[in-house]
Formats: sequence, structure tokens, C-alpha cells
Amino acid sequence: MNTLAKKIPQTWETTTLGNVYQVVGGGTPSTEVPDYWDGNIPWVTSADIESVRQIKIRKYVSEKGIKESTTNKVPPKTLLVVTRVGLGKIAISETSICFSQDLQGLIQSPKIICPEYTLYLLSYKLQYLKFDGRGTTISGITKKQLTDLVVPEKAEIVQRRPLSCER
Repeated sequence: MNTLAKKIPQTWETTTLGNVYQVVGGGTPSTEVPDYWDGNIPWVTSADIESVRQIKIRKYVSEKGIKESTTNKVPPKTLLVVTRVGLGKIAISETSICFSQDLQGLIQSPKIICPEYTLYLLSYKLQYLKFDGRGTTISGITKKQLTDLVVPEKAEIVQRRPLSCER
């Protein structure tokens, strides 16, 4: 049992990220195919995530680039979690976006759980995982490790979302 689990009030339930989010991976369209790039859909890497609300978009992909590669286009309010290079960075997309294989996208319905709640919880948990709870830096986490992460949920957070989540 980790430190966070010990601090969860007994009146709260726990679940896993995989139960509240659809976790999708990213990919990189071939840079050797010009038709895949310079479209109108933002595509980001871990280097583009500067903070929880600041994603610096430097590249754009085309619909063809999405269809013919492993990247995925995710809707606004998707949590972008860096799981490899730059492990621990996390952000919320403000628009539909595509991303590289160094990230995972957590897609959910805002009626289920507030993405801002999960963002701050994951910020803590990812830093804990990054140093593996024992002071040893790890280089990445798998999709399974991400989906299996235990998160606390209180009925009020899930059913009566904070005002910041209502848009």
C-alpha cells in the first residue's frame, strides 16, 4: 500500500484510471511523407508540454497522416500524460490534438470525473512513480501501469463536479 492510499478517507471509494478513462497511445507519422505534415491538426511531443495548461504546438499533421499512422486524434479536455521521455509531465488539451508515442491520452466524459481533479492527482502520483517510491529514477511507465493506477474518488467529485469543470 503506497503513501497516498493510506491517506484516503474511509468514506471514499477507489478505482483505477482504466475504469474512468479510455487510454490511447500516440504515434509519429513518417517524416519522409510530406503529405502527412503541415495540416491543421496539432501534433505534440513530450517536449511541447510546458505546464498543465501550456502546450507549445510546433507541428501539425494532416488527416492523411492520422489515418496512415499510429497517432490518434483526441478530443478537447483529454489528459496528456508523458510516459517515456520527460516522464511525469501532464497537461490538459484545450483542442483536439494528436501526439507522439511518448504520451498516452486519457479520454473521459466530463460527467464522470473532473479532468482537473485527475490532473492534479496524477501530477503527484507520476512524480511518486518516477522515483519508484525508493529514490530510483525510472525511465518510463507502461500503458498497463497507467491504467492500473488506483485513484480515490468521492461521490461528490464524480457526481457534483466542481464549478471549474462545468463549461
